[in-house]
Amino acid sequence: MADIKQKRDISVSENDVITAMLWKKYIPAWRKKHNDQNVYITLPFDFRRVLTGFPKNYFGCALAFATTETTYAHLHNASVEDVAVLIKKTIAGVKEKYIRRSLSTLENFRLQDGIDATEHIHLRHPHNGMIVTNLSRLPIRDLDFGTGAPDNFLSYAEVARSAAILPAHNGVELYVVHPTD
Repeated sequence: MADIKQKRDISVSENDVITAMLWKKYIPAWRKKHNDQNVYITLPFDFRRVLTGFPKNYFGCALAFATTETTYAHLHNASVEDVAVLIKKTIAGVKEKYIRRSLSTLENFRLQDGIDATEHIHLRHPHNGMIVTNLSRLPIRDLDFGTGAPDNFLSYAEVARSAAILPAHNGVELYVVHPTD
């Protein structure tokens, strides 16, 4: 990762590299067509640290979704380094204006079409995309709601075409949910 910083003048995280590897590995197997259509990756982004006026200690859903796209050919031919840089730039674009516009769009959709219509919103592109969430910094081992720290942790939602980067004793664990079709 230091090599990328030196060559590209951009810092990528371990998460960016892992996410790039997941995107490169699974999209070719999951795509419906293998021509040069665009492919997508969506990354949930905790906006509590970005949105001014939003309480830092809020305990609930405070997510925006950073989505990037490229052609299948580019994803296939690009190095993991190139894809990690693309992912990092997408995440870096999630600023207050982007978040407020996303929240406003969702609220307008809800007001126009009703709360039930939100069930039809896709977390990721339905055919040529995946969603990857990073929970590796979540202090699972430190949580104790009166019965002791958890022994294990798994994602509670099984969203097809998704992956979760979870904390493990000596690093991270990857949890991938394959499509059923």
